[in-house]
Amino acid sequence: MAASDIEHVVVLMMENRSFDHVFGYLDLPNIDGLRGGGDYGSTPVSGTALVRPRPTTGIDDDYVTCPDPGHEMQDTTQQIFDLGPAQVCNGVPLDPTAKPTMRGFVRSYAQQKPNGCRGNWQPEDIMRCFLPQHVPVLTALARNYVLVDRWFCAIPGPTWPNRFWSHAATAMGHGEMSDAYIRQCLLDSPFTAQTIFNRLDAHADDWLGSPAWRVYYHQTPQASTLQSIAERLHDPDYFRPFEANEKFWSDAPLDGFEADCGNGDLPYYTFIEPQFDSFAPLRAVTTDNSMHPPADVRDGERLIARVYNAIRGNADLWAKTVLVVTYDEHGGFYDHVVPPRVPSQKPDAPASPRDANGQPLFLFDRLGPRVPTLIVSPWVKKGVIDHGPGTGAHIDPAIHYDHSSIVATVRELVGRPVDPLTERDEIATTFTHLFGDSKRGDGDCPDKLGSEWGVE
Repeated sequence: MAASDIEHVVVLMMENRSFDHVFGYLDLPNIDGLRGGGDYGSTPVSGTALVRPRPTTGIDDDYVTCPDPGHEMQDTTQQIFDLGPAQVCNGVPLDPTAKPTMRGFVRSYAQQKPNGCRGNWQPEDIMRCFLPQHVPVLTALARNYVLVDRWFCAIPGPTWPNRFWSHAATAMGHGEMSDAYIRQCLLDSPFTAQTIFNRLDAHADDWLGSPAWRVYYHQTPQASTLQSIAERLHDPDYFRPFEANEKFWSDAPLDGFEADCGNGDLPYYTFIEPQFDSFAPLRAVTTDNSMHPPADVRDGERLIARVYNAIRGNADLWAKTVLVVTYDEHGGFYDHVVPPRVPSQKPDAPASPRDANGQPLFLFDRLGPRVPTLIVSPWVKKGVIDHGPGTGAHIDPAIHYDHSSIVATVRELVGRPVDPLTERDEIATTFTHLFGDSKRGDGDCPDKLGSEWGVE
């Protein structure tokens, strides 16, 4: 079976966790984690001894991080370059000779305010990384399918620009996520770039079938702020609630994602949004399961298990589907790998490298920290750590994935030429090399996940 024979691509994009935070202590061969004995750590708030990564113990505080770590561009740049707030402007080090060390996480977290947080917290808590047994669903997927350890955020910044990037391979020059910008997106849909959804529409009737894509949501879908598809929010062929019997933007309650999987009713491309925080414009359908702090990681594991179980439970669907589980950004959590540089390209690169006050502007020439990404399918090998095509057991710093890789791979799997959206997805690394010629047997793929958290 060639990669082009995959008939369904499902992407579940979670929130705000770094690779080392989730998988740093996983013991699979060739993983670029924390077991290799490197000089890993962060500069302390006081003193000189590095604060080292520390494994979880399974207590509630491991799963609920409060306060929320900083993850705007200013915060992320401080974390990567180990700088103070006054040394960064517009997400750029004021010192052009500053070197990325990945040692600013503790000092960055110390700046957060613990409003509403229970118990005691310390800046050193940001170095807490999960042992495999404490995230059993994610660990099971990593041990049974492919875990990518060279997948980086598209920009060193927050949720919305990175999510836009996963749909359009651009953030249209927006790197920050102010409340005013979010309100503008929700009210006016100013994000005018073309998206992967538009590219698939062009091949819907004569090739992929109609609809060619669908977004499942738990509340107001962030994807509905994309101007080019916003008008379809009320069309249940394209936007559906994830949970069964919810109405929201459709005219009548629908079956939900799990029932649709059971009926084999998935389009070529499916994008799933989790339940974001309860402060969103509309009521929450369920507990925040996005993993965005202070959400409980265990609720996110339940969602991931439900998505996997729904696809796995339909043998015909499972045989022709790839599920991608990834995260929009690192959320301020520790990771030891320096993000790569990338070309500064349109439409994101500013017209001038400096603002009106002479301060440097972010040129969209750096990726953000690594995020966990899993490629799940009976057509991939078991327990593989992927550094990128052609790398084998060795890491090539020139090869990496970012959220542009979602767009590029979805285009490639269509099976006929699909024009790129931007220069970034035109050069992005794809993961089609992971698909083999033979399908693994049902006995070699877990039937269900999540029993540890009560998932049936």
